[in-house]
Amino acid sequence: MTLDEAKAERKEIIKIMMGWGDQVGYVCSNGIRMDCRPEDVRRLYDGVLVAEMTGQTTMDIRDFGNVVHTGIPIAEVRQMVSELGSRLAARLKHKWSLQQQIDAATTQAELDAVVWDEANAPYPSN
Repeated sequence: MTLDEAKAERKEIIKIMMGWGDQVGYVCSNGIRMDCRPEDVRRLYDGVLVAEMTGQTTMDIRDFGNVVHTGIPIAEVRQMVSELGSRLAARLKHKWSLQQQIDAATTQAELDAVVWDEANAPYPSN
């Protein structure tokens, strides 16, 4: 395998690892584990907007395990969206940084040093 082929393969591995991490959910500061893929964060944010536009002060949400939480204050759900969005943004930034390192690698050893390490990643994990 050429270095360019190995780089393409490593980028695909990084993409898969990010996707896997998004699928295990994230526990927000209020203790509720939520789905945290981009579409999940957007869906929750859209729910907050609709609730606010219709004058609701609380809303019901479905968590990562499909458990419904009722009567959650809108401000608390907004905080959850902020936490999930911040984590997602940090994960994307990390992915892009790894992709840049892959592009810059000039040897197989340099390429082998570029790994997605969930335990030591620069974003909150749980």
